[in-house]
Amino acid sequence: MSAKFELPTKAEAWEKYSVTLGQGALKENVSQIIELIQQALADPVKPIPEENLEEKVASRTVCSTSVIHQADQILRKLIAEKMSILRDSGANKAELKDHGGKLNTARSCILSDMKHGSLRIPVEMETSTAVADASKDRNSHLFVFIERIFTEKESGGVTKPTFTEALHETPGAECSTAQT
Repeated sequence: MSAKFELPTKAEAWEKYSVTLGQGALKENVSQIIELIQQALADPVKPIPEENLEEKVASRTVCSTSVIHQADQILRKLIAEKMSILRDSGANKAELKDHGGKLNTARSCILSDMKHGSLRIPVEMETSTAVADASKDRNSHLFVFIERIFTEKESGGVTKPTFTEALHETPGAECSTAQT
């Protein structure tokens, strides 16, 4: 059994307070253990700094109202749903990998276009109340808009929806195509 374990080298931080007990005299082993305890007491573990709760709440608020962040969350949710359906249909690993790569490429393309301004979100959807946690509400205008664009991108289409069209089930935009 002892051949299967690696002796601590104390090169790693978690091996700092370790001791290897030999088959020697009990008195020698006890003195090693007492020395180890004294070293540990002399160098206690530092407490984890308290999180700044106000800063954490502010950061979450910024993320929940960021159009790009919410769009990314929506796209990730849509990809997960599509991959689950594909997995349940009995697709093999190669098909899952291939389709997952295509879906992720579409997600990356859409987000890139949003960041660079070639895909514009309608002004009505950019208000903090319209964007806040839109990824958690499938009926939110932003969710519906992003879903339409993603579905169209996935299917290879090129039409450009307006805000009203996106809400009424019309196809989405192709990446690298400016929205008007």
